[in-house]
Amino acid sequence: MRKTREGIGLLRTVLFLCLVLILTAVPVCAEPASGTEKTETKAAGTGSGAAKTETKAAGIDSDAAKTETKAAGTDSDAAKTESKSSGNDSGAEKTGSTAPEETVPDVPLTEHTQAEAVEWLHGMVGTSIDYDGAYGAQCVDFIKAYYDWLGVEAVHGDAQDYRSNLLPDGFTRIENADPMPGDVLIYTGGNYGHVGIFESEFETYHQNWGQPYVQELTARYDAISDARYYWGVIRPCFPEYVDPVLNDWTTPDGMTEGQTYRPSGIVTCPVDVLSVKIEVISPNGETVCSQTVEGGMREIDLSRSADLNVTSLGPGIYDYVISVKTAVKETEVLHIYCAIYADADHSRTMPGGNQALRSACDAANRGNP
Repeated sequence: MRKTREGIGLLRTVLFLCLVLILTAVPVCAEPASGTEKTETKAAGTGSGAAKTETKAAGIDSDAAKTETKAAGTDSDAAKTESKSSGNDSGAEKTGSTAPEETVPDVPLTEHTQAEAVEWLHGMVGTSIDYDGAYGAQCVDFIKAYYDWLGVEAVHGDAQDYRSNLLPDGFTRIENADPMPGDVLIYTGGNYGHVGIFESEFETYHQNWGQPYVQELTARYDAISDARYYWGVIRPCFPEYVDPVLNDWTTPDGMTEGQTYRPSGIVTCPVDVLSVKIEVISPNGETVCSQTVEGGMREIDLSRSADLNVTSLGPGIYDYVISVKTAVKETEVLHIYCAIYADADHSRTMPGGNQALRSACDAANRGNP
């Protein structure tokens, strides 16, 4: 009986221990409970060393998750996570520094300037160009190579088709135009017409004009042959043709000796403006006061510049000039006459006072003596 009771007691102890083990055991194949996660993040080739973080949790709250962190030269907080996007917005997001957007002109400019185009023409003399590999070196092959050099797509068709074929963006077609250097010349007559390139009134460049290579003709551009008739031009959009514009400017009226003056106006340009120069020039042509506004953008508000220091200038009529410099050229956008008025005491000693000075300045701007 005693052995039976001891056996029953032992059995109860075994059953209790088994129950405890069952209740506290971690199921091997169970999915993580809500609020738990398994994360493995690897960063390689970035920073000092590679950090690996692995967290495993199952059947317990996230606060109780066991974290194993291995790092070389970095704390666990310094572990870097890199996510790679698979090409859709809903996927992982790629983070990091963003490169600045490329500045693109508002107008489609050629890749070369007008002056560079003339140099290119000089270098092509004596060269045989068969751009499309068909029918040998034709006049249109010369133009196709020119388009390609300018950075635009070549077009197809005979020479006379250039009167109506597809124009590259920014190019213009002008019938009976006065040509400018770099213009494509279009001629009618014969079965196919003819095309060439203009440098000056008596300097034009042609291929397949009696010879299967590029040559310079010294006949007047619109009289190269009795059988070819000048029609007009196709004009590339060279950077030289892009001029800055001054808007919202006001006449520099009110400049008084002994004071300063704040310029006004907004300069805009399809390409970046490098700088804007504001000058006050004396009657003898000497720049007596100037202010340069640094650019680097396509719109510059002159009212944000520093004041013009006209404190040392005496009363009189001066030239007021604003010029804009781009990467291609410098352009004068405003040139008018302005008056620097005498102060109240000085004005009383001047014949006619400041009113006479104002009238003289207005007359000068109207072109009257």
